[in-house]
Amino acid sequence: MKTRKFLFPVVALLLFLAFTINLERWREENFQKTIEISVDYDEVRNFCVQFGLDTWNYLDALKEAGVTTICFEETTLDNLSRDGVVTLLAGEEFRKFAELTGIDFAVDTEMTYVLTRSIDAADLVESGMVARLGRERVLRSWIDLGRQIPSRESGKAAEITADGKRYLIGIRGVDRPLHYMFSGGRQITPPPRLTGAPLGLDSRMLKTAETRGFNLAVDYRTDVIADDRLVNFLLSSLEGFEKRITVFFGGRAVLGYPNFVSKTGQYLERLNRKGLISAGMVEFLKPAGIETLFKVLEADNVIRIHTITPEEMTKLSFARARSRWLRAARERNHRFLLMRLFFQEGGDEKGRFMASVPLRNLRYVKQVRQGLEEFGYGVSTIAIHTPGRTGRFSAAALSVGVSLFAGILMAVMLCSSIRAAILWALPLVLLAIPLFMVKDFTLGRKIYALLAAVVFPALATLVAYREMRGPWMGFRSSLWSGLWGWFKGFVICICGILFITSLLYDLKFLLKLDQFMGVKAAFILPLAIVMLVYLAEEGMDIKWLGRPITVIHLFLGLIILGLIGIYIIRSGNTTAGLRVGAEDQIREWLETTLVSRPRTKEFLIGYPSLFLLSLLSALGAGVAKIPFLGGTCILYISIMNTFCHIHSPLSISVLRVFNGIMTGIPTGLVVMGIGYFIYLITKVWGRDLVVGYYGCGNLGDEAILEMIGKEHPDSSRLLVLSGNPRETFENHGIDGVDRKNPICVVAAILGSERVIFGGGGLIQDSTSTISAFYYLAVGILSILTGKPLLVFANGVGPLKSPRLREMASFFFSRAAVVTVRDIESAELVKTLVPGVDLKVVCDPCMGLIPSKDRVQSPERGILRIAVIPREWPGIDGPGLAMGLSRFIEQIVSVTGPGENFGQSSSISEVHLTAMYFQEVDETICSELVRELCPMSGPLVRTSVIHPTTSTEAIEIIAGQDCVLAVRFHGALFSIISRVPCVTINYDPKVANLARTFLARPGLEGPFGQSSMGLAVAGELLALISDLHGSRQRIESTLSAMDTTLPSRILRDFCLNDSSGEHSAIDRVIVRSPETVN
Repeated sequence: MKTRKFLFPVVALLLFLAFTINLERWREENFQKTIEISVDYDEVRNFCVQFGLDTWNYLDALKEAGVTTICFEETTLDNLSRDGVVTLLAGEEFRKFAELTGIDFAVDTEMTYVLTRSIDAADLVESGMVARLGRERVLRSWIDLGRQIPSRESGKAAEITADGKRYLIGIRGVDRPLHYMFSGGRQITPPPRLTGAPLGLDSRMLKTAETRGFNLAVDYRTDVIADDRLVNFLLSSLEGFEKRITVFFGGRAVLGYPNFVSKTGQYLERLNRKGLISAGMVEFLKPAGIETLFKVLEADNVIRIHTITPEEMTKLSFARARSRWLRAARERNHRFLLMRLFFQEGGDEKGRFMASVPLRNLRYVKQVRQGLEEFGYGVSTIAIHTPGRTGRFSAAALSVGVSLFAGILMAVMLCSSIRAAILWALPLVLLAIPLFMVKDFTLGRKIYALLAAVVFPALATLVAYREMRGPWMGFRSSLWSGLWGWFKGFVICICGILFITSLLYDLKFLLKLDQFMGVKAAFILPLAIVMLVYLAEEGMDIKWLGRPITVIHLFLGLIILGLIGIYIIRSGNTTAGLRVGAEDQIREWLETTLVSRPRTKEFLIGYPSLFLLSLLSALGAGVAKIPFLGGTCILYISIMNTFCHIHSPLSISVLRVFNGIMTGIPTGLVVMGIGYFIYLITKVWGRDLVVGYYGCGNLGDEAILEMIGKEHPDSSRLLVLSGNPRETFENHGIDGVDRKNPICVVAAILGSERVIFGGGGLIQDSTSTISAFYYLAVGILSILTGKPLLVFANGVGPLKSPRLREMASFFFSRAAVVTVRDIESAELVKTLVPGVDLKVVCDPCMGLIPSKDRVQSPERGILRIAVIPREWPGIDGPGLAMGLSRFIEQIVSVTGPGENFGQSSSISEVHLTAMYFQEVDETICSELVRELCPMSGPLVRTSVIHPTTSTEAIEIIAGQDCVLAVRFHGALFSIISRVPCVTINYDPKVANLARTFLARPGLEGPFGQSSMGLAVAGELLALISDLHGSRQRIESTLSAMDTTLPSRILRDFCLNDSSGEHSAIDRVIVRSPETVN
């Protein structure tokens, strides 16, 4: 106990620490709600050339649509030449040109000459070449062509001979190969020329963009080695702008790689501190040297950039591209979208013709902006903010929490104590000391995050599974145990999530510069732990390992290995090639519908496995549980793994898990229902289904079931729709299924061989319309599925609802055998189905005879009265008590000494027994006794009894002198026991019973309290004055009846074979198909 008192506060404190760290992260993520939409200048320029548009005018239109930023790349001689800004001439070409134009210039044929009208272009080429080659290799001059010279040669000479001044740059060594950083020391074929080397940024273009209100971004894509001088030159062009510039590296390496990355970082850090630049990082792109750069940069305000490659854009529709941009912002926390344009003509994603690709692109950008705004993002300049991080001591404390839970897992595995859990955790706590003492404790973070990803899913699965184990208590009980087990495991997962997300809360994980370590291990180890614990707990016999391997074993083994392989391969983010069929379309639909798509492993594997595991555990299944135990573990692994993607916003991860719950639990329940349905079909196949009001505490209906069980040829083949299947089995030894569970009902009908529509007033709407609809629906479904149906001694009516009468007409016209228990029911059925063949039989309970040995013998001078009330409008305890009190007073005043009213001596005492057949009648019985005692004084001894079986009720009634019955089966049991009875006819079936068997027709309502008292007293006095005559009336009526007829009908119906042959009595009752139609 002391250990528990120590452990729980420590764990609670550490969880609170993790919660506060995650709360801080959530606030940071919600602070960053602005997004920049950028386009690439070179791409837009090429687009405008293709469609004949002015570049800057189209950029202004894109700005109106939502673009905030223009991204520029470094300029090269090749780019300038392609755009017509400069003309490149080899030395020999320029010599011929000089001779042709008469220019007096000393031409060096080993140089390459650049001619341009633009002084900005000349400055750019000169500075870039000087930075790369040095001043000694670069010559700058100018020439004046003076006038137009007629072209005598085709080509470049005619192209450049125009009036005016030309700037001339001579470069020595332009054609020599570049030192390419990824060549591995080998010459590239063809070798990249110096004309492809970056010259730096075109400041004029950047100034123009800034003047037009655009934000600026620069993409350094160089793949050639840059020295110290070149790094300074290329980065110096970032200065001199009013707006902050986003700088990122979209090539295969960072500028200055491999030897001068630190120089690049120092330069950018200086600019960052001045507020001139912000560093960016492109998703899924990790250029060489990026980690070194960010270590030197020390910038905590790095911007995450998302883009799509031009090659991939050709495969996307407008809708799918829009979805990609929105998901990048929403789900992966990107705040800079480098959007790509569509170049192709033709149809959109729905096959409709696009009249204007430029216009459609404008609409596409606007839709992305509107989608972002709908999700609460602002499209503007990014708000630069420095995120927090988990410090050294906090991370070390969190590792202690993970260690304690690992110890708890070991204790659960070995069924040890809390103290043992602490001892198991101690080595892991000690391991944390050296891991978090070093300067860079990232490895410690990753190790304990991985430990949490292994420990918590395994612990959650074991806790959930142990909650599910237990005896079968019905489908609903199994369902609730599954939900409760899932909830316990989910709470454990939440603890693990708090530890992982707080341990890895650091900029390098948010930027994916570093990431969660051991994804595959986190997917495999929890499964292995759970399986080992299961095999150990279940005491699985391993002798089968020595058996010979058959072809089936090999086949199953290959299937299992294949499934495990697919599971492992699909555990990463790069699984697009493994998706089958329309999976991509389904994923996209889920993302569009639910904002954040639930993980497939959860709602299609995990939740169905969990509920099937709960069902199989309750049913006592063995090895069949193993796949579903593994699937349950995958559920918790997937939930944990969602939060291992640290770069994803917490809100999106929470929404993804929530959507998994909302889709997974209904899916799991449906699968559980299907599984239970299949199980029921196998269990009930070939049985005889009994339909009635059973398992609901009504002794009359239980008496009918008792009679059916006794008279059925093989009661082990019976199956009952019961309100309490366990109680039904305990009382009658007959299997039951839940009558309120539609899965059970349908499975029982489909699997049954025949259906017995048990006796009682099932088809009537005087007490409940819903109940009548239920029984008729069950009966009609049985008929429609081809099951022979016996309507067994039913009381029918009244039926006031036209819809119910239609259903009853169909039901009785298609039933195989129809028997009713009274003339009124027969007349109603014949009204519904003219010409129907049916037979009137006595109530099946008439065959129940009380045991004389257990019936209480009469005593001298004592009058025994049993009262069997029920809750009904106009019938209450005080009214019955008033009538009984008047009756007792009149007996005493009339008889006097010597009078006996059929007894051997005068009445000196009255024993009154209030009996209730259902729990709902206990209140009225208690009221009756409470009101009667003060009225009648010492003459009356009262008791309240609740018989649990029909046999017990009949034996109690058989020891009475008379009965006052409101319930139908109370009157019926008194008739079976040959005891005179007074009825209160709340229902026509009670009045019919009284007219048939009793000397008195019973009392008809409605009553007031005083009128009921007078009526009850009068009827009881009239009855007790002729007890002997009343008994003779009951005896003679019963003697005239064939009380064994229901039993014979039941036996004959159940023994009927599939050939359609019937016994002699069946041929009297069963009509031919021609009669039915």
